[in-house]
Amino acid sequence: VMGLPSGMWLLVAGLLAIAGYHWVGGVHLAVREHEALTVANRATDFPVGHASATVGFEGWRARPIWNVLVFSADEPPSTRGLVRIDAHSGDVIEQYVEPINAEE
Repeated sequence: VMGLPSGMWLLVAGLLAIAGYHWVGGVHLAVREHEALTVANRATDFPVGHASATVGFEGWRARPIWNVLVFSADEPPSTRGLVRIDAHSGDVIEQYVEPINAEE
C-alpha cells in the first residue's frame, strides 16, 4: 500500500494513537492558583490564615485538580483542611476539615 513497509504503517498508527491521547487529555487550566485559593477560602466555615495550593492530575485523561491546604487564621491555628477543586470548572470536588491538637 503506497510503497511503505508494513512496519512503517504500524509506527504511523502508534504515533497517531499517542497524538489522539494527548489531544483528548489536554484540558484547559481555567482556574489559576489565586482563584483556587479564593474558592477554598469560601468553601471552609472558618477564616483562613495560611494556605498552600498545588495542582495534581487525576484519571486517565489527567484532569487537573487543585489541592489546597488551608489553616485557620488564629495563632496557633486550631483547624486545618484540604479542599480539592476542579481546575477546569472551579467546582469544589471534596473537602476535609479537622481540628489541630496542640498536644501533638
